[in-house]
Amino acid sequence: MEIAVIGTGQVGGALGKSWASAGHDVTWVSRHPETVEHLSPVALLSDGVGDARVIVLAVPFAGLADTVAALGDLRGRIVVDATNPLGITPPEGAASGAEYLATLVPGAHVVKAFNTMGYETMAEPAIDGRQAACLLCGTDDGSRGIVAGLARDLGFDPVDAGDIQAARHLEALAGVWVHLVRAGLGRGFAFGVLRRT
Repeated sequence: MEIAVIGTGQVGGALGKSWASAGHDVTWVSRHPETVEHLSPVALLSDGVGDARVIVLAVPFAGLADTVAALGDLRGRIVVDATNPLGITPPEGAASGAEYLATLVPGAHVVKAFNTMGYETMAEPAIDGRQAACLLCGTDDGSRGIVAGLARDLGFDPVDAGDIQAARHLEALAGVWVHLVRAGLGRGFAFGVLRRT
């Protein structure tokens, strides 16, 4: 699958490299591709995302609107929101960052995912032989299914939390993750889901 990862930092790097290793066609997109030496290929943000079916946003939430505006029309594309509005109130009365994003990309299929873990887990989703959970939610069943498959390709246990309104809970869980890191647990942990059969 053709995937465009917007952002060349630790999150974008970890996700993109893992998908490339799993056999997906990955291009990173940056405002300054000439400064990125550790990833390839890297395209210029103003050139858009080409034919990529899936666009992954791995940028700071504060720059989300400007980044999306630079990408142009994303109708029909799957837009994966890996951002977190930590300490920021989403504008325009939105209850979550993902719901705000959906207003910026009319006609696109927004899926919140990969926001409740550190980049280390994105690179290695198994901890002591157990799969970390990738909780996700989004605007439609089909797009959630595709993103669940991409999470599975990386080694995650995908957990569908339902419609895009569930993003407010996923973003709150990201806040819990950050709190636990700062409380002394460190970055080497991830959330999992235990299922009773």
